[in-house]
Amino acid sequence: MADKPISLDMSKAATMEAIPDGTRVLLAVTGWEGKASSQGNPSLKLEVTVVAPDSPGIKNRKIFDTINLENEYTLGRFLSILKALGWSEEDARSLKALPDPDGVMGLQFAATLG
Repeated sequence: MADKPISLDMSKAATMEAIPDGTRVLLAVTGWEGKASSQGNPSLKLEVTVVAPDSPGIKNRKIFDTINLENEYTLGRFLSILKALGWSEEDARSLKALPDPDGVMGLQFAATLG
């Protein structure tokens, strides 16, 4: 059986303005899932939600990323995220497995967007 086409009503579509570069935000981890990428590489699907500032159009915005956990540069980005979440560099570098979602969900860190 063929898949039924999905109906859309694009007249309801809303867009958001970009958050200005240099905006300082407080982010909370709201999604953390380890899985294989489409190429079979281990990766982290990360979702963070803006907690502050409490400005219309900024608070509650979601930011998504998929981080390849084999590439040295994307591992460096992952290391930076772990350090922002409170891991020491030594503890982060000694990890042998992706931290459990229960241990990171809800953790917060500050970032400057841009």
